[in-house]
Amino acid sequence: TRILDQRSISLNRQGRLGFYAPTAGQEASQLASQYALASEDFILPGYRDVPQIIWHGLPLTDAFLFSRGHFKGNQFPEGVNALSPQIIIGAQYIQTAGVAFGLKKRGKNAVAITYTGDGGSSQGDFYEGINFASAYKAPAIFLIQNNNYAISTPRSKQTAAETLA
Repeated sequence: TRILDQRSISLNRQGRLGFYAPTAGQEASQLASQYALASEDFILPGYRDVPQIIWHGLPLTDAFLFSRGHFKGNQFPEGVNALSPQIIIGAQYIQTAGVAFGLKKRGKNAVAITYTGDGGSSQGDFYEGINFASAYKAPAIFLIQNNNYAISTPRSKQTAAETLA
């Protein structure tokens, strides 16, 4: 993921790649979680989660169509159980709860996973998604990657909670 970051940042600075959010420092939680998943599981990524969808089967070239503004950037190939990256921080939590609920209703032996930073945990969609998945016992995994700084706001200014676990 570090090499992917370096190349993507370089291409972005050259104007050859649109928006790219670096993942440095989050690789362990991002990719370690992938080892627990099966191909039947769904990933609902945020904008920093490109490595996970590549690991989950999305071809590298397809992973960057979205950030290049290509019209097929949100149309993943059949068999890749992932949605395109959500740009609105925390909004993928409601989608994850919905996908997980659908998996449960269809009797699938699969989970839906999403990731967000500590800033995403301050969004209403975050709580709505977790509450819905919990109330309906949907097979959802919500992984918070706490770097203690939500874009420009320290965690101490976002929440009174001592931990985000």
